[in-house]
Amino acid sequence: MSNLSQFVGGRDNAPYLTRYFLSSDTWTAPSAGWATILAVGAGGGGAASGTSSSSVPSLAGGGGAGGLALRRVFATAGQAFTVTIGAGGAGASNASGASNGTAGGNTSVTASGFTTLTANGGAGGTANQTGTAIAAAAGGTASGGDINNTGGAGGSIGAQTASSTYVTGGGAVGVHGTGFAGGNISASLGSQNATGGGGTGGRGGNRTTAGISGGGGSIAGAADNTTTAGVGFPVDVFPAVPGVVLNGAGGVGDTSGLSGGSGGGGGGGFRTGFTNGGGAGGIFAGGGGGCIGSANTTAGGPGGFGAGGGGGASVASGSNCSGGAGGGGLVVIIFHGA
Repeated sequence: MSNLSQFVGGRDNAPYLTRYFLSSDTWTAPSAGWATILAVGAGGGGAASGTSSSSVPSLAGGGGAGGLALRRVFATAGQAFTVTIGAGGAGASNASGASNGTAGGNTSVTASGFTTLTANGGAGGTANQTGTAIAAAAGGTASGGDINNTGGAGGSIGAQTASSTYVTGGGAVGVHGTGFAGGNISASLGSQNATGGGGTGGRGGNRTTAGISGGGGSIAGAADNTTTAGVGFPVDVFPAVPGVVLNGAGGVGDTSGLSGGSGGGGGGGFRTGFTNGGGAGGIFAGGGGGCIGSANTTAGGPGGFGAGGGGGASVASGSNCSGGAGGGGLVVIIFHGA
């Protein structure tokens, strides 16, 4: 499998012009020379399931991450590249029903005589109050690159019968291959359940027993059936984006999910009686799921750039919940020169 570092120059070929695009624009090559182009699709928003009844299961899944495409090209002097940035999917909001999150938008780079580079957005999370199993929200695909990685999926939820909350984290962008998913929830669990978002180096923790899990880290996934998050490492550098270091641990699962560091997924969160939510995902990492069992407000954590948002759910009169927003798309163009 190819690594991003194979397509980016090191010290002897350091880029002298780097542009970051967070909104649609045009880039014009200043002279003839080599350029590396990275495109990341937007993440899908997390679903939401809110109910005033304590007699129904409330399920909400996290969104999928956008795809990643990277390509090294030789640009001619004055060649214009059109950059289109996908918008992050909106997290759903619902105090008395089940609503799905919105899919993330597609990101692309086009130019005359250039094969279009496309990074598709991730799917939005889905929700229900029937207890029917929820499939993982798919990550976006990518095409046109030397590297085309599919985004991580949102966490799935098995069929449930107990009257409780079940929320999963969003997927992470595929920095090292296919992206890592948010944690899954197995069928037939009780109590309150929330999983962490995927990290760039490992998935969010799964739950096969009732409880909360942490987010994946920049180099390792979170442990299953515990609140322990995945670890990060200080020298884990993402070479395709100068100045961005993915060295963060995932967020610990807690009464309020903690946010992940750079590349770390947000932790799942549950608390009775207080406003709380899932932790936010770090750069390229998924947000954690957030749930609550009292009359208050909760939300899934938002995803980092290109990553999926966490789901949000509640089971109490007067409560309100929302899914986390998916992270917006991104394009980075590094001009190396001749």
